[in-house]
Amino acid sequence: MDKLTTPIGFCKVLFRCVHFPTRTGTLYGTEYFVLYTIRKNNFYDIVRMEGSASLGKRAQPAGETTVDARQVKQKKTSVKGKRAVVIEGLDKGGDSDYALHTPDIEKDHVHKVYDDIAEHWNHTRYAPWPQVAEFIQSIPANSLVADVGCGNGKYMKEYYRNQPVSNGRFLLGSDRSLNLLKICAGQNLEVSHFDNMTIPYRDAVFDAGISIAVFHHFSTKARRLQALAELSRIIRPGGKLLIYAWAQDQPTGSRRRFEGPDVFVKWHLRGIDKLRPKNRTGDGSKGPKSVDKPDSPQQPQGKGETEKQDVYQRYCHVYQKGELTELAALTPGLVVEKEYFDTGNWAVIATKQAAQ
Repeated sequence: MDKLTTPIGFCKVLFRCVHFPTRTGTLYGTEYFVLYTIRKNNFYDIVRMEGSASLGKRAQPAGETTVDARQVKQKKTSVKGKRAVVIEGLDKGGDSDYALHTPDIEKDHVHKVYDDIAEHWNHTRYAPWPQVAEFIQSIPANSLVADVGCGNGKYMKEYYRNQPVSNGRFLLGSDRSLNLLKICAGQNLEVSHFDNMTIPYRDAVFDAGISIAVFHHFSTKARRLQALAELSRIIRPGGKLLIYAWAQDQPTGSRRRFEGPDVFVKWHLRGIDKLRPKNRTGDGSKGPKSVDKPDSPQQPQGKGETEKQDVYQRYCHVYQKGELTELAALTPGLVVEKEYFDTGNWAVIATKQAAQ
């Protein structure tokens, strides 16, 4: 393993070592989870956390049920445009212990999918959404910002097409997908690998946080609340949090239609060499004119061309108006300042209140 280059003092300030007790007070197994920070394609072992790697392997307590993607009832929609598969039988609730156990539907239809499509995703989801960039720029200069679920790191870059994104702020990214993080590492972005349910940062170390297009991949309300509680915990009092999640009601003219709150959404894995102009960059240099939109249609093939495709089914819980606000209201210390609709998503901006 290469020499650790991240300052040790910096790690001690940001990261904590914790364990997660089950109902019986024991650890989730005896394995150790190695938290990696990725920089220039190297992996650095900076802290060990008891239990996290074993969350999906522990014995299931009596009375709990795990959602198996192969047993979920499915119902195809027949609306005009892109078809989604409506999933019935999800979101039965559960306590915080259950929230730490990753359901099979997320393992198979979120985690595995994004690792498999990471390179293709990077070539189709590269333009920051303007209102997210504006939020980052509204945070005071020199602030420390957590990008939890950073994907390919598009909000961590200083500029996009001469417009500031993270410029003047220090963003630390994290994601569940190692393959997406490797893409970030190739761009010299500071990222770490861990799960949103058990964020290893210390309490109140960030001035702000963002979670963009992440919450629609959590399959139960308990897991959404756990993720939100963790985001709230790592932000200092007075700090702000921005969350985006896919909306069930899409704007007029959109080809996407959702007939239920829990759906499978197809991802067509195609050859990446035909998707985008070769002069695309993430800095201020010349790039394509179009703005990245959520699951916009892929570039068409030339006349007469055919191409073999792999089709992946991504699990999504799509949100109705007020649903994110309700989750924030159930999270101690968070006060919603604003809820708005943008690029087919519901978004909320919340402020962390000082403890009473």
